[in-house]
Amino acid sequence: MRQAALIVAAGWALAAGAGCTRMAAQSVTQVAPELELPPIRVILGDSYDSVSVSSARTYRIDAVRAHHDTVTYYTVAPMVIRRGMTGLMLVDRGWHILEANLESVHLATQEPGGYVRIQGRPYRGELRVRQSGAKGLAVVNRLGMESYLFGVVAGEIGFAEWGMTAAIEAQAVAARTYAFAHLGQYGNKDFDLRADVLDQVYGGVAAEHPLVTQSVWSTRGRVLRYNGEYVRAYYHSTCGGATEDVEEVWDQPPRPYLTAVDDDRYCAWSSYWDWTEVCTRAWLDSNVAAFLRNEKLDSSKNLGKLLGMQIESRRASGRVDELLLKFEHGHVPVRGDKSRWALGRPSRKSGILPSANYEIEFDREGARWRKVTVRGHGYGHGVGMCQCGAIGRSRAGQTYEEILLAYYTGARLETVY
Repeated sequence: MRQAALIVAAGWALAAGAGCTRMAAQSVTQVAPELELPPIRVILGDSYDSVSVSSARTYRIDAVRAHHDTVTYYTVAPMVIRRGMTGLMLVDRGWHILEANLESVHLATQEPGGYVRIQGRPYRGELRVRQSGAKGLAVVNRLGMESYLFGVVAGEIGFAEWGMTAAIEAQAVAARTYAFAHLGQYGNKDFDLRADVLDQVYGGVAAEHPLVTQSVWSTRGRVLRYNGEYVRAYYHSTCGGATEDVEEVWDQPPRPYLTAVDDDRYCAWSSYWDWTEVCTRAWLDSNVAAFLRNEKLDSSKNLGKLLGMQIESRRASGRVDELLLKFEHGHVPVRGDKSRWALGRPSRKSGILPSANYEIEFDREGARWRKVTVRGHGYGHGVGMCQCGAIGRSRAGQTYEEILLAYYTGARLETVY
């Protein structure tokens, strides 16, 4: 493997006779070592058209060619990574191509306290840019678990509200446990977690807050386990009074630590304790049709017009177990959480119903109906920790340990490092 180290100033590569030196690539230490282990890989996105790179301090660029032949640049200048006909290109701010035909580009800060910015947003750790699909670029951030949590917890539960410290600590433990439980979930792909709601919302340094950083650090290494395994530490915004059994919501086996919990009224302060959505006839015709197409439930027969719907059954928590969609030429049952997608959320013009705990009321003119009013409780899938309930419990004086063990029944808190 050949490695060349080049110094880039103000976006221009210096000629070999004017200061270019060759040296072995060096490891990068940018924060305390205890923050860097265990490592985790987070994909920030996989559909970038191009990637702008910058830093307020010196950063390092490893331009990786075929057979891992690498050219290394140290610079303070902004750069752009684009796709060419035969690989990636590294381009300086004057639009001069410094490298072409690259397999990937690796980025890391060279100075303590420095961050590499992607599209203007700062990130800890190291970043890798590679091709994705036919046209896009993907960016993967590799960093330590605690550094990752600094950029997750605030975005998931918020901060700076009175009496929230124990809730933030509980969120830190839940998010850490979730991450551990999902390491390697994508098989041989080069990432462990996504940076959005498909896993946990991660915003990098811009999402950090001192109160959150303190709470993450005070719980470092703390996780939830059940029978020696990391629990699937799911969480949601507002349970509306009771959480839900995991097998009732998703196609998963029962898990003793993810069972329905009576949450009293700890989340009653949430703006989603009660909510109302009004679905017009036109909205439902369009949204239900799209839902059936996406779920491949309309391919076997022509169902005709949507005539109405009714709730056939509920679970013990009050959430809808089955919603029956009635058409001219047949009925379609929709189970559990899926009904949130069928009805949609008109007030947002997209998305899904806040919760599966709802009632429906038809506004009729004789035999015809013009709209459906949906009144419900809670926000989210209802599995695991209720975040607004955790805040309510924190304000009532519960510790983060008490909060976690109330929602993840039978789990044990352990310290893994």
